[in-house]
Amino acid sequence: MTQSTYTIVAGDGQNYGPNAHDVIQSWINEGRIARDTQMSRSDVEGWFRAGDYEEFTWPAAAAPVAAAAPVAPTTAPAPLSRGSGRLSLADMDPSLLAEMRSHGSWFWWVAGVELVYGVIDSDFLGIGLFGVPLLVVGFFAHRAHRWAFVIGLLLLALRLVVAVMAGAWLPAAIRAWAVFEVFKGLMIAHSVQKRMKEG
Repeated sequence: MTQSTYTIVAGDGQNYGPNAHDVIQSWINEGRIARDTQMSRSDVEGWFRAGDYEEFTWPAAAAPVAAAAPVAPTTAPAPLSRGSGRLSLADMDPSLLAEMRSHGSWFWWVAGVELVYGVIDSDFLGIGLFGVPLLVVGFFAHRAHRWAFVIGLLLLALRLVVAVMAGAWLPAAIRAWAVFEVFKGLMIAHSVQKRMKEG
C-alpha cells in the first residue's frame, strides 16, 4: 500500500512537497507548520488546514505565562551623585590643600607679630586695623576663600608701605616675603575653587 504524501503552502506562498508523514511531523514538532497552514494529501482532493488531518500530533499549547506582578522597591533609589555639579573641599587633593594652607598661615604669623608689637607699643589701632583682621582672613583662607586672600594681601601691602615709609627695613622685608607667600596661596585657592565648580 502506497503511503500518502503531503504538500504544504508555506508562508512565502510556495508549495513544498510531496513529503512523507515523518517529514511533516518533524516540521510540526519544530514549529515550522501551524495548525492553519494550508496542506493537501495525495489521496484527497483539495486543500485543508494542517490541523484537520488527524494523523498528526500537535505539541500541547504552552500555557500562557502570567505576568509577574511588579515588586515595589524596599528602599528608595539613591539619587544621582552629580546633582549640583559642585565638589567640596573634602573632594580636593589633600596635598594641594596643605600647600594652600601653608601659604595662608602667613596671615596668622603676621597677625601674631602685629598683636605682640601692638601690645608692647600700645598700638591698639594697629591691632584693630591689622592684627585682628589678619586672624579672620587667615581663618577663611584656610577654607580656600579667594576673597580672604585678596583682603589679606591688601592689608599686608598697606602695612608694607607703612613700614617702608617709617624706614623699618626688617619688618618691611618680612611683610614683603609674606605678600609673596600669600600670593602663591591665592593662586592655589583659585585653582581649588575652579575644580570645585567644575565638579
